[in-house]
Amino acid sequence: MLRVLVVEDDELLRRALVRGLDGDAEVRDAGDAERAFAELTGGARFDIILLDLSVTDAVAFVARVEQIAAGQEHRVVLFTGVLAGDLAPDVRASVGGRVLEKPASLALILDTARVLRERHGPP
Repeated sequence: MLRVLVVEDDELLRRALVRGLDGDAEVRDAGDAERAFAELTGGARFDIILLDLSVTDAVAFVARVEQIAAGQEHRVVLFTGVLAGDLAPDVRASVGGRVLEKPASLALILDTARVLRERHGPP
């Protein structure tokens, strides 16, 4: 089963994503970067880490993920209302260009997780 970490500060959206993805994936959620880091520090690993751009600085987040859980930085995908083309180049580069624009369908999120699993193996 796919493993998903939703890092989203909007509680209603976070809950909706968890409910929508549950059943097709094992889903954990974090309302802020520190809770996401706690999951990773505790040994949890994910096929996709869906990061809302408004939660934290994406560049710093990816660097910290790499320090805590090497390899998981390749699974961070920005989830944002900002058009991908409008993102700062360093932000896009920090996630290897992996961006899902809101509103992204649950199917697209799961497909992206599957692609990352195929590319990088199980978490």
